[in-house]
Amino acid sequence: MKNFKRSIQLFSATAALVAMTVVSTSTMVQAQAITPELEAQAEEACINKARADGFELSEVVDIAAVDADTVNVVLNLTRDGQLFKLTCGYTASNQTVTTTNASRTYAPWINPWLGILLPLLVGLPLLLWWAAGRREDRDRVVTRERTYIGERSEAIVRTSADGINVHAGPTSTSRVTGNLRNGQRIVLSGRYDNDWVELENGGWVPVRFVETATRYVN
Repeated sequence: MKNFKRSIQLFSATAALVAMTVVSTSTMVQAQAITPELEAQAEEACINKARADGFELSEVVDIAAVDADTVNVVLNLTRDGQLFKLTCGYTASNQTVTTTNASRTYAPWINPWLGILLPLLVGLPLLLWWAAGRREDRDRVVTRERTYIGERSEAIVRTSADGINVHAGPTSTSRVTGNLRNGQRIVLSGRYDNDWVELENGGWVPVRFVETATRYVN
């Protein structure tokens, strides 16, 4: 019987302790709860302080109570294109604002190397395009006209037929002015126009039927 009474007393004491703990915790939570008025005052005061320091507001990240009289406000700010995070403390009793140093941050989608890589990513294709155009122009000029080393350029006519026609101009539709037999030695003027080469004494023949022994330079 005595043991039963002792157990009852111990249970009652434990229950009372738990109840006191719950009440104390509830009181602390209520004490740290932020009223809408205090939240608005703290937010406005911290934003004004940040703007006075040359920042522009990007967003309010968080507002949390430190105690019944003090609130911390976390702000994302911008200045000169840079992103900063600022923690601001506001005390309601004397309406004072305290801030920590604004730390520079980067937005998750912004890579600080992007400013270096972007010109390369954009400029490299443009550079390659420009170089290709220059090469094409140069090849076109070289194809249309060459000069040979020395005063003469000798060649031999090579064709599977008996001979080839000589034309007045560098096209197959130009007037035929003569013909050359297979194996005949000829002298070239050194002028080329696309796939045609000029003879020293006038007239043009397709370059594919001419085998030259003289080295050409661009």
